[in-house]
Amino acid sequence: MASPPPSVFPREFGDELLLHIFLDVPPEDNLLSLQLVSKKFHAVANDQTVWKQHCVSSFRYWSDEGWFRDNIRRSAGQDKDKNNKKKKVDWKKVFLRRKRINARIGRLFDEIIQTKVDRLDKFEQICEYGYDAKDFLLEQLATSEEAEDVLARRYFGTTLLDSLHRGLAIEVWSKLQDATNPPALDQAFGAFDMFVLHDQPQDLRYISSWFDEAASSFRSSHPDFDQLPTRSKSLALVRWLHEEQGFQGITHEEDYRNFCNCLIGHAISSDDHPSLPLVSSAIFASLATRLGLDAGCCNAPIHVHAVITSPPGFDLDNNPIPSSSPSQTEKMYLDPYTSTQEIRSEDLTRRRQTYLAAAGPLPPPPISSFTDAAPVSTLILRMSNNLKTSYSLAKRLPADSPALHNLQHLRSGDPELNTELVLYSCLWANLLSVPPSQPDWDSGLDFFLNRFALNYSEDLWLVSKYLLPLYDRFVSRRAAAPPANRVGWENVREIIAMLQNLDRRPPVVSRRYTEEIHKRVKYKIGQVFRHKRYGYVGVINGWAAAGMAGLPTPHYVAPDDEQLGADDSEGVVSAGEEMGEWNEFRARRSGRTYYTCLRPNCDRLRLAQETIEIITDASEIPQQLFFAAGKFFKRFDAGTCTFVSNLKEFYPDD
Repeated sequence: MASPPPSVFPREFGDELLLHIFLDVPPEDNLLSLQLVSKKFHAVANDQTVWKQHCVSSFRYWSDEGWFRDNIRRSAGQDKDKNNKKKKVDWKKVFLRRKRINARIGRLFDEIIQTKVDRLDKFEQICEYGYDAKDFLLEQLATSEEAEDVLARRYFGTTLLDSLHRGLAIEVWSKLQDATNPPALDQAFGAFDMFVLHDQPQDLRYISSWFDEAASSFRSSHPDFDQLPTRSKSLALVRWLHEEQGFQGITHEEDYRNFCNCLIGHAISSDDHPSLPLVSSAIFASLATRLGLDAGCCNAPIHVHAVITSPPGFDLDNNPIPSSSPSQTEKMYLDPYTSTQEIRSEDLTRRRQTYLAAAGPLPPPPISSFTDAAPVSTLILRMSNNLKTSYSLAKRLPADSPALHNLQHLRSGDPELNTELVLYSCLWANLLSVPPSQPDWDSGLDFFLNRFALNYSEDLWLVSKYLLPLYDRFVSRRAAAPPANRVGWENVREIIAMLQNLDRRPPVVSRRYTEEIHKRVKYKIGQVFRHKRYGYVGVINGWAAAGMAGLPTPHYVAPDDEQLGADDSEGVVSAGEEMGEWNEFRARRSGRTYYTCLRPNCDRLRLAQETIEIITDASEIPQQLFFAAGKFFKRFDAGTCTFVSNLKEFYPDD
């Protein structure tokens, strides 16, 4: 009889071989089975090298990125030095903590999809995890088309990720309130990028890392840099940026107002590095600061330039300045947008004179705007104005204009939604850049609160955390206009309370429980239609059998429908009309059947039943609508050309 094959027992494997094998085993399999095979397997499976690798390979983003990277590097040195007695990181504990966080985020996310109740509260709980939530949210953006709730997962994943990104940007801008310790220039400018980042990698960390690496690269190519005087250092850097790295402003003047030219993250990561003069100067100043230079941006009208100041007691050429001199420093000026040459003082004077001649009766800007580095908050306000100018241009250009396409083009996201996000970023920047001690701090507050409440209510946690304290400080300083006199869109607390009440309100259920309702309400939730009069395509997401009283709130009326007498117009009551007139108006229409619908730019638009023409061809549905539909629907059924309802708690029979 043949002898049995030799047995292979765990003890016959060396620890080093087992370690290499276990590094390739999924962590879930390790936890559930592999480490239970034997004591030897258990010991190797719990080696910190294994779990450190799982932390690196399983999670790309960490809220405390600095801690994570530092400990990865430190533990690598400890692995080599077995005599190192410093406390080591328990990587298995770190891994399990992240898994628990993901599990909790997953439960909250499922609840967000399942019910609208307390949805904003769950948004806040997820976003407060910061980048520890980002890996999970990116997975939702990549949900398979086969998933039962693919549209909902992609929509809410994107909504949460965008709000999380805005939170990081607003945290940076909140530091602008401390004039003595403002955020770094590259981070303050990069905050605008975060509003349109979506699933792209060029975030604030990318921007900071890029500048660190660029400074290191410049030093490597200029080994004698530290021995050079300030003037030579500055000229060497601007030449390196302009001639070797390709930072040469904007090639085509017709593209000057493009959104991407205002975004520092886009400028540094694009092959041709397009940027406005303000961004070009900010890039130079950010690099110069990392290289030890005292650099900033002058907020000169028309064209921003960079200013570099010599060390105290020395001029730009490293010559000592006599103690009797009125100034112990010397300044030089550069225009990184157009030139590698120093701006001479006479050129600077000529620029100012040219501006004054063109400005006419306008009050002249202070000379310091041409000669001194502006505060970061001032530069952010200027960038906000640039973006608002681009936004206004986008709204004036025809929809089919190539210029509009170029202006709106960014790496990710829908162009129309990005355009509105650009404006939203400007509104935030304005409120956070101006101290609430200024009497006009609230000049744009009502417009901001309206935009926020109607389009970005997921940012309730941000308004509560960052804007509310500024608002309270503002109203406390205005004895003539106490908080009680501020109502509606002028009162941050009132808007927060309104959104919280809407968020906590249980669903109002509408049933098709009578034959009359079945006859009156011809269409169902999820059906796609074309408006008979205006031609737009929408998706039904609400109905009321008799009159408008049963429609979901809030809902809106299209601007084209605001006048009474249109075939589907219900009218809009102005602030000055009496409630009695409004009730009479609604009563006249109590016999009609109304719906709300989803359009790409509005989530609940009111319309009458007779204006609906059902669509059965999926190719007629705008692509934008498929993303927006995730707010109310699980997926699209191509066979019936309908969206599968996620509104069962409101309309269980549809």
